[in-house]
Amino acid sequence: MKYQAFYHYCSDKQGVLKKSQYKVKSAELPIKALYTQEQLDKILEKPKNIREGFEEYRNWVICMYVYNTGNRLSSFTNLQMKDLKLLDSGRMVVQKTKANKPYTIAVPEKICDVIREYVNIWRNDAKDNDY
Repeated sequence: MKYQAFYHYCSDKQGVLKKSQYKVKSAELPIKALYTQEQLDKILEKPKNIREGFEEYRNWVICMYVYNTGNRLSSFTNLQMKDLKLLDSGRMVVQKTKANKPYTIAVPEKICDVIREYVNIWRNDAKDNDY
């Protein structure tokens, strides 16, 4: 697009190039897959021993949340326990966003269950202002 704009500038305004002299080609770049299906399946597979492997389970919860809601990781890391109060109705409040405007998102029931399970096992004693 930059070359095309420069070409039009040179041909229209400066008279350096004749319009039919050069043709700008567009290039379609192939979409590169970041992960194979096997790697995605492994990432999204629930850890077997959730009570002993905290880091693995926590990371799985994070992946499930980000993958299913489309939220930025920074929005996820700024979630507080009080933001989960609407979880029973399938919603969640995201307070800290890129635009600095809080909003409510719909959360799939499967992810609500995952978050509830995580809170019940690892964050049951957390206060409203805890992250």
